[in-house]
Amino acid sequence: MKVFENHEDVQRLLEQIQYQHETAVKLEKELQHEKTVLEERLKSTERMLVQIGQDMVMAEQQIRAHKCQTRRTVQLKRLLPEYELAQEKNLYKCLAIATDARKLIENLDMKSLQDLRAITKPEQPLEDTLAAVIMIRMFLFFFFFFI
Repeated sequence: MKVFENHEDVQRLLEQIQYQHETAVKLEKELQHEKTVLEERLKSTERMLVQIGQDMVMAEQQIRAHKCQTRRTVQLKRLLPEYELAQEKNLYKCLAIATDARKLIENLDMKSLQDLRAITKPEQPLEDTLAAVIMIRMFLFFFFFFI
């Protein structure tokens, strides 16, 4: 009877060892799967960190560019009144020059001007003078038309 009891004890022990072995195999498979998942997550995390680093570099560059543009805008706003004053002075000078040129053109003798234009092969200084008179007349027309 003792052999029989020993046999049953050994058999139960063997079944228990077999059960423990199957459980160990399952746990090992699960562990391997979890390692694979963890490695993939690690790779993904590394990619995200690289992307975050690149984004930070780009953000820093954009911040520097924005600061530079802001400084330039402040500088231009500070200079704007000076530029506006210079523009007004230049406009006043242009008006004076245009008015003087208009008076000079109006005082030209049109008959003499037509005689000069009738010359078939004028010398270069005369041709340049006629071209200048025509350009001044056109400029005055447009200048006074738009003001």
